[in-house]
Amino acid sequence: MIAYITNRGGPLVGLEALGLQGLPVDRLLLTRETQDQLADLAGNAMSTTVVGSSMILALTLAIPVLEKAIEEREDRADDESTQLEIETLVERSLLTDTLDDRIAGLERLQLQPLKLQAISSRSWANLLQESVESRRWCRCEGRSTISERQMLQCPECHTTSCVKCGQRPEHHYQPVTFDPPRVQPLMFAEEAKKALPMVLQFSKAPTLAQLEALRTRAGEIESGLWQEWKKAASRALGSQLTFVDLKRQDIWVAVYEGPGARLELHMHPKRPEWRLFAIPEANMHSNNPVRRMLEPPVARSLCRTGLLVGSWDLAVPGQHEVKIVISGVGDDPDALTDSWQKSLGLLDSKYREKLVWQQIEIEVDSPETSAQIFDRDITGVYTYLPKCGTACNSLHKRILDSEGDAVDSREPDLYFFLESTRTREGSWDQFVFSTSMRRYEYDECRPIVAKLDPQWRQSDEKTTRVTCRVDWVWVQLDDIRCEATQPDSLYGVLSNEESITIDEDSCAKAQALLTCSVFLGDNPSPLWPIDCWLEIDKLHEREYLRLMTWMLQRIRNVSHDAQWKTVELSESLQKRHCHCERCAPTPPAILWYKREKGRGSDIRAVEDSRQAAPFERALKARPTAFQIHVQYSSDDKHGKVVIGINPATLIHQAASHLPPRPSPIEAAWRLDTSYTPLPLIPKPPFTIPSNRHDEPAEQPEGFKLNLRPEQLRSLKWMQHQEDTAEPFIEEEICEGTSDHLGWRLEGRARKPVSILGGVLADQVGYGKTAIMLGLIATRNAKRLAKERHAPPGKILAKATCVIVPAHLVLQWKGEVTKFIKLIGKHSPKVVTLHQGSDINSTTVEDILDADIVIVASSMPNSEHYLDNLGSFAGVALPNKAGRYFNARLDEAHKKLAGQVELLQREGGVKDAHKVIRDAHENGAASPNMCDSLLLTLLQLATKSISSNSSVSKGAHMLKPTKRGARCSKILRLTGRDQITQSPALARATVVP
Repeated sequence: MIAYITNRGGPLVGLEALGLQGLPVDRLLLTRETQDQLADLAGNAMSTTVVGSSMILALTLAIPVLEKAIEEREDRADDESTQLEIETLVERSLLTDTLDDRIAGLERLQLQPLKLQAISSRSWANLLQESVESRRWCRCEGRSTISERQMLQCPECHTTSCVKCGQRPEHHYQPVTFDPPRVQPLMFAEEAKKALPMVLQFSKAPTLAQLEALRTRAGEIESGLWQEWKKAASRALGSQLTFVDLKRQDIWVAVYEGPGARLELHMHPKRPEWRLFAIPEANMHSNNPVRRMLEPPVARSLCRTGLLVGSWDLAVPGQHEVKIVISGVGDDPDALTDSWQKSLGLLDSKYREKLVWQQIEIEVDSPETSAQIFDRDITGVYTYLPKCGTACNSLHKRILDSEGDAVDSREPDLYFFLESTRTREGSWDQFVFSTSMRRYEYDECRPIVAKLDPQWRQSDEKTTRVTCRVDWVWVQLDDIRCEATQPDSLYGVLSNEESITIDEDSCAKAQALLTCSVFLGDNPSPLWPIDCWLEIDKLHEREYLRLMTWMLQRIRNVSHDAQWKTVELSESLQKRHCHCERCAPTPPAILWYKREKGRGSDIRAVEDSRQAAPFERALKARPTAFQIHVQYSSDDKHGKVVIGINPATLIHQAASHLPPRPSPIEAAWRLDTSYTPLPLIPKPPFTIPSNRHDEPAEQPEGFKLNLRPEQLRSLKWMQHQEDTAEPFIEEEICEGTSDHLGWRLEGRARKPVSILGGVLADQVGYGKTAIMLGLIATRNAKRLAKERHAPPGKILAKATCVIVPAHLVLQWKGEVTKFIKLIGKHSPKVVTLHQGSDINSTTVEDILDADIVIVASSMPNSEHYLDNLGSFAGVALPNKAGRYFNARLDEAHKKLAGQVELLQREGGVKDAHKVIRDAHENGAASPNMCDSLLLTLLQLATKSISSNSSVSKGAHMLKPTKRGARCSKILRLTGRDQITQSPALARATVVP
């Protein structure tokens, strides 16, 4: 089961689930785990069992300590207790007296007045219409998306759903066509927040004495409850209400909150209204009747003509009762229908044939009294809608008034159905009259007009009399008004033109981006730290940002256009390839150990434990992309917020993912202040561009056969790819997001890399082999004479290496003879390496003189090849593929380059001989292979690699032995690791 947060409209994320289980998430080394993995950890039975038991035991043992601490805290002053509560919410390490060591550049933020009133000229009527066009039609749409499925609507109860979700209840769905198209929810939310004031305050709120004068209008109510209601209503009407959230449901609801109240704006197309709820005191126990009394709104105001235009009504509590008559309509048998018990097939005798009325008529005994206590006229004819849901299929809809006329379509529909309680038995459930029949989440309140006695249920009785109750009466207050206010407030933002220079220490502090200061008065929320700065961590970020929504909403979309901004890296940072241990700590080394497994052994990898723990701690302590600091100053009564960004840490992290190449790093960053997580978008199918309109190349020189025009076009493209040194950009991007702010910060690191070549992906039968041979002939003919220097540990060769499956080696050799007559001024020289025996007969001179080397793709994986490679490099290669084999192979390649360097030096053969002998003594080479390698070095020494080579001067050091007569030449083809080819002279193609 996944916990679902109703007020957010989404499930619990992994970090929140861990926090709710009591795990200290701020102390755990959670660095690379995904949200799914965190959720699995939170839902693990072991964590629940162990942590839950530990918590119960700790609480049991700590009861005496807690009781003593509570007594001491009650004796302290209010301000001290408030500060203590703040400090227990978060780690003390997050509290600081100054921001000098956390945020840099605060002096660059120029303060200016912050406007908290409405900043949009959009009319209230247009805003209501757009709210209808962007509202949620199905629960699968969530808070911010629009489903592409066909939408359905029930014409009887107006319930909406998509074709996939609209299965139960059945309803009488009909497809809906949207004309004009629906408005995007995010677009409407942004416009609505501009049109809504951020701070509201009631003017001329009634005093306790004025509320006491309304006691005569109240019904039956206990004196204690009445006094508690007066205090709660007075506190709610005197609160300053600040904007918190804009929720998307079947209608849009804007939420404001204050110290003792919650104000909701329900954008119903037929009845838009404000609803004011009084919040019970936090120390009141959950079963206190005052809490149930304060569940419905204490005040409301219809706003048909304007947002803040309209009188306010006060809900005066007290129970009123009136008798109503419920009669069945009709006398024929068709006027009755199956009850929900009979529809389910219950076999009990009292349910087997139970019927209910399809239509009922409701009348009131005393119309004069009902007009005073009922919010709406409940009399009239109701029709039964058994397929439209609600508990026990009990939904009725009012279709005719008491005069027999159709109901007013300008007012919301009135429903009559069974309302089930959340936790009590079914005998407490009662039928209610309400304008809403949807299912309500926890902490939501259904607008109820009246309730029936819980004992009444549907039946086939013609007439029944039942008691109808109303728990409050609406009284109009003419003087009270709700008005937008403008408290003293300032803000400052970082200019979009400000440049940032990054060096080794830039990531230690965040760059100040936004600051805000707003007057809060003498009673701020307990979450505000008094006279000290608090850095908000991820666990508390949602709670604090919800508290400060009204402050940041107007300036959340700061003047950053989500465009990349180039950053200048310091010279010292470029020399270190932008490496930063603070942001990208070096991973621990990999150690290998042998584990005995049956008759054999298994090599396993493990991180160096001495390096792993510091690495994990450093990884967790990396600077965050966003820093949010808050403070309440007791001197000027202002709440202050400072938000900093740290693009340097993201750039350092991105640079750490780039390959270590000598080219300079180009860094940039960007900030998107209107970021919303996008749904997964299916990628378009991959298509290969056509060269139908490209210019053809000339016929290759020395070719026996002419290429077709389409082949010449492909050849022209391949020549362009090898001649044009357009750099390929290696790019890494790291990002940090704040979903609650709607911000995304990205850091980018790029390196230009010169890449010559490409992929020829013509269709089967197109003649790719002939095109490739044409490119080889053209390139070699033009560039044979060019001299190039080989990189260290390499020997330069002019040949083109062609890697093909083993069964195509000879076919490719025949294709060369078929197509190419001359390469330059001589016939093409082809070397084929089909199997291990071909390596034995191939010398270095053969490779250096060859134009084309055709290698079987299976040969580098042969046991003979790997034995030679490991023995000459002095590295024992395992006989099984895997991580250990790859690690040893990389080490062999590195050492092989050193051996090649030795062979080209003065006396290099002797040094290479010593390396091989040492490898034999250490068990990295067998004796037979060692003798073979010695003979190889002798033969290599007697063959001149170049006129100036020093290898031949050491030929007298070794004599051939009969034992090694059939050894292979050590400088054989091992791909790019031994014989390096110039990008312009050598290419490789893989033929399937």
